[in-house]
Amino acid sequence: MDFGATLLAVYLELAACAGLSNPKPPPTIVIQRGEWVRCPDVTPDGKCSGLHRGHRILVTYGTTDALRHELLHDVLCQLGDCDPRHQRPEWTRCMP
Repeated sequence: MDFGATLLAVYLELAACAGLSNPKPPPTIVIQRGEWVRCPDVTPDGKCSGLHRGHRILVTYGTTDALRHELLHDVLCQLGDCDPRHQRPEWTRCMP
């Protein structure tokens, strides 16, 4: 399986689902060692499955399943609202 092609396909699928007809190129994705992404400003315990900041996604070896979720944040940012509280209807419509 080609990891890059698969991620691009998921990204374009999410963009289409959200109604974004001309998405930017996919964000930079960084996969680091470990089980959690450190995010002390986001959660009480300072642990996240993934993190989206400024067209960049950070996940760990243990949390690559969060990539789809973080890619949707990137798509939503392009629509004008990154939606950190997960309130937009795209969360139920575009995520399996």
